Amino acid sequence: MLLSFKTALIPNNRQITAFRKASGVARHAYNWANAQIKDILAAQKEGEKLKLPSAIDLHKKLVAEVKSEHIWYYEVNKNIPQKALADLRQAWDRCFRKTSKQPRFKKKGQRDSFYLESGTKAKPAIKNDSKRIKLPSIGWVRLAEPLPITVTYNCVISRQADKWFISVKYEVEKPPILADRPTIGVDIGIKELAVCSNGEVFENPKAYRHKTEKFGSELILVDRFFPSSQICSNCGNHRHKMPLKNRVYICPDCDYKADRDLNAARNIDRWFVDIFIPVA
Repeated sequence: MLLSFKTALIPNNRQITAFRKASGVARHAYNWANAQIKDILAAQKEGEKLKLPSAIDLHKKLVAEVKSEHIWYYEVNKNIPQKALADLRQAWDRCFRKTSKQPRFKKKGQRDSFYLESGTKAKPAIKNDSKRIKLPSIGWVRLAEPLPITVTYNCVISRQADKWFISVKYEVEKPPILADRPTIGVDIGIKELAVCSNGEVFENPKAYRHKTEKFGSELILVDRFFPSSQICSNCGNHRHKMPLKNRVYICPDCDYKADRDLNAARNIDRWFVDIFIPVA
């Protein structure tokens, strides 16, 4: 069973420089590949018969044409540009399936990240000693909180504001299912969050109560039979029927028109003013 773990890193100045350099290579490879595919798509519209390159094709071209002109590619782990190209190609595949928009070019300093791997899935090689993790081509980096001592195959380093984070997945043994363990039925509802077969009921969380206490306000409940959806918040006319399928309130007297819920909210506000605020 795979578990995910994300925590902040505590890198030294040398490691921060390495992180920035790796993020720059990942961003450059991603943007270069994005430009390549956009150019091919534009040429296809002009009638040229060009095939869209796969992630492997893009990597071969990057090695042949780009890395030789940008020697800083050789200063980072080779997996970094490879994963950036694969991510870009997957982004275009989602676009072609119309499940997402066209991938944009990445900007420096916005969502900087890069991918690292070491060893194989069968024999992972990224190790940690709970307080530190050993990253390929970078070395031991301190962790802000202890990571379960394990060995993983890959990880993602990302930056948020001025902090760097690491995300890893590690495998643990799945606990056995005990046949003699008692069972329980759980019904997820609307009125209550959950009702269990043993009679236990879990209420829906009332976040608004906590917010009123936090910001020094007071919560006042309107009677459940108050016809907030049937009253015109503009002229006060009372409609006797307002079924749930009608999402827009239209007053037959003054032609006032508003969203059903907005009209109800204004009536509740007026109810409070009429009852709780004395007339001067």
